[in-house]
Amino acid sequence: MKLALLFLLLAVPASAQQPWRPAGLDSMRAWGLEARTKLHQTDQDSLTQNEIDAYRLLDRMTTRYFSELGPRGMRGAPGILTLCDSLKLDVEMEQDPDLPQFTVVTYFNPKFAGYACWTTLYWWKGDELKQQVVLLPGGRKIEMKVWWTGNELGPYEMGLVDHARKGDPRVTTFSMLRISKGADFWGAVQAGKHTIDLGGPGTSRFVDLDNDGVPELVHWTDAEGDERFVKDRNLPVVLSEHTWRRTEEGFRLLDRRTVATPFATFVLFLRALTNGQTALARSLTSSSAVYTKAQTLKLGTYSAKNSWRAAEPAPGVRWSQSIRFEYGTPPKGIEVRMKEAEGHWLVDALTPLALGPNQATAPKPVPAPGKKATR
Repeated sequence: MKLALLFLLLAVPASAQQPWRPAGLDSMRAWGLEARTKLHQTDQDSLTQNEIDAYRLLDRMTTRYFSELGPRGMRGAPGILTLCDSLKLDVEMEQDPDLPQFTVVTYFNPKFAGYACWTTLYWWKGDELKQQVVLLPGGRKIEMKVWWTGNELGPYEMGLVDHARKGDPRVTTFSMLRISKGADFWGAVQAGKHTIDLGGPGTSRFVDLDNDGVPELVHWTDAEGDERFVKDRNLPVVLSEHTWRRTEEGFRLLDRRTVATPFATFVLFLRALTNGQTALARSLTSSSAVYTKAQTLKLGTYSAKNSWRAAEPAPGVRWSQSIRFEYGTPPKGIEVRMKEAEGHWLVDALTPLALGPNQATAPKPVPAPGKKATR
């Protein structure tokens, strides 16, 4: 037996002396290899009988693995991924950290990652392992959370956020499910065309913000940009944070705000200057001198579309500390220095820059105590 097989999973009991090896491992490997062969034979992005048969074989393999763990050993469930990796299978798994008896596993075609996938929910009803296939739009990088409802007609609910398996990997879809009274199957509460619009591609997390046992869903996506800035790789992203709360009708939008980053602060500063909001503009600077400098440079008057372009940052300087721009016609250069104060970002300095070969460089970063500056 190959040495790799000895490390498929650490023993479930921490005190065990030997790595845990599930019974029927040879059968599981055989099912996995047969499934991989079937998937390699596919030539279309659909669930034909060949793909269905392959994914059912993988379901059989996973079911056998989880059954060997038992309901009290499910913290060892990630070991199935080691087995799948050894068989060169493309499988992802997510598990509720507080209720590990609830697990979701998605199987992909290892040869064509964008082809149709298969997602299975696994949960324990007492000592009986249950499973149910659900079809998700993407199935990648699933975020999962399960919570107790206190309602005997549907004692548990589940939130899922999955990402696209082809195209933009940041495209996300939300689904909310509720388990039946007898804990035998899950029904959709918000899914498919009845789901919520998260606001755009991005990243999501389930967080119990008010500590009531029911999580909120927080989603970060790119906010609508200010048209005065040319979109390119040097331009920092402005993020929008959407918070969704569980209500009687399902998850509904609770709050939406722009994440306070250095660049977002500078955008707000320019808008305040353009709109004549003196008090707001002053509050976004570290000193009155910075506001006066902005007025002297007439930064608020450059509000036309594509009138600002982010420049390459100075070597060794983080974009959160310094952002460089070209603005206006003919173009002028400026370095915007930012400062963090009590959890807020402020415009700390505005330094005109000469464009072309004689362009000024930012000061070298001050080395940390005990370290020498590099030349």
